[in-house]
Amino acid sequence: MASDALSTLESSLSENHMTFERSLFLDTSFSPVVFLAERQHVALDKLKGELLLALKDLKTELVELINRDYADFINLSTNLVGVDKMIVDLKSPLDKMKNDVKTIQLNLQRVLDELESKLEMRSLIREKKTFLQLFLGIHESVVKIEEMLNIANREETYSPTEESWRSLIFFRVDSLGDDGKLIERVAIEYNQLQYLVTRGKGTSFVANIDWRIIRIKETLTSSLSRALKSSLNSVMNDPSDSVATTSLSQYLRTYVLIDKLKEAEEAFRSTIITPFMQKTISRKSLEFNPTNTPVVLLTEKDGSLDFSPLRDMYFQVIKFISEKCDVILQITRKVFRGTNYDFLRDVVWEELVTAIVKNIPTIFNPGIPEIFHRNYIISIQFVSEFEALCKTKQSVILLRSHPSYIDFLKRWQLAVYFQIRLKEITTDFENGLLTDSDNQVSQDERIPLSDF
Repeated sequence: MASDALSTLESSLSENHMTFERSLFLDTSFSPVVFLAERQHVALDKLKGELLLALKDLKTELVELINRDYADFINLSTNLVGVDKMIVDLKSPLDKMKNDVKTIQLNLQRVLDELESKLEMRSLIREKKTFLQLFLGIHESVVKIEEMLNIANREETYSPTEESWRSLIFFRVDSLGDDGKLIERVAIEYNQLQYLVTRGKGTSFVANIDWRIIRIKETLTSSLSRALKSSLNSVMNDPSDSVATTSLSQYLRTYVLIDKLKEAEEAFRSTIITPFMQKTISRKSLEFNPTNTPVVLLTEKDGSLDFSPLRDMYFQVIKFISEKCDVILQITRKVFRGTNYDFLRDVVWEELVTAIVKNIPTIFNPGIPEIFHRNYIISIQFVSEFEALCKTKQSVILLRSHPSYIDFLKRWQLAVYFQIRLKEITTDFENGLLTDSDNQVSQDERIPLSDF
């Protein structure tokens, strides 16, 4: 009965046979859950029967394969006789070879470790050698500069205070100030010293020698400042003095070398520009004095002449810059070429505006429109004349973008002036209309002659 039922099931399954691809079962990502989920529409008994038929086919093919290659299966079992002994015989030399390889690997690793250690030591020695050469260079440079400046190294055994060595700063200032070439040489050496100190920044050697470097800097800057001021006065007194102009060029080049152009500007400002501006731009200069301003006149619309103290003051400034400072400005343009510094813009103009704002701020007052308008016209003409002193278009552009230039123009309260003028015009216009209206009414009130 059971055999009849099985044969009936097989015949039924063969009629509705479902094929399965074997590659589906051989796939490494095969999942029974996914397989059954994809066949939810198939009855479980039918699926079971299909799987049993597939299993039966596999068994049949396996039996056929064994029967077909029976001789090979027998030979395989025969050929494996004695393989165990061969494996045991090979194990000993293989173990020895493995140990030899490990020994060689250990020796090689030890050599590599020693090599890395020596390379690190060599790198450390090279680094120390570099620092040693750097320290020697700094020391030699310091000693050389001290010898050129004639600074005695009597305080080498202790850390000095400012009071203990400041007296040495001016030891050779006067004699050094007369030797522009020597100062230039010192500046070049000092510039090299600064580069070396930057490389050795943070080391104890540089920290210990820092006080000597500061002493050199103070001595150099002090002597250089005094020498520059002296040469500026010499050029101002005699612009044709070739010795003075040559010395001035050397001192300015020295400031460029040590990157201290701000200090050079301050020396020019305090020595030449500030005294002149304070003397020329003052309340007293705006007082009417015909004896002092015979050449500076304003031509009125009616052809009469009027004195202008403000124009005279501006005239004195332009004359001073174009005549007295011309040689100095020529030298600075040549020496400072390639930098962003310009004495005419950064010193003269800035000091000029400062003096005007501080000493004569009343010229910006729009309370009296006629005076304000005159001051504004004169000042704008002066600005144009000052811009004409700039030798290049780029200099004019930089001047106009200078903060003091912008501040000077903003101080002229043109909006207030126009409001006052508008009010005056409106008032005059309204008064004119009222006058015309009164005249018209008077004419209308007259009695004609025909009425008499």
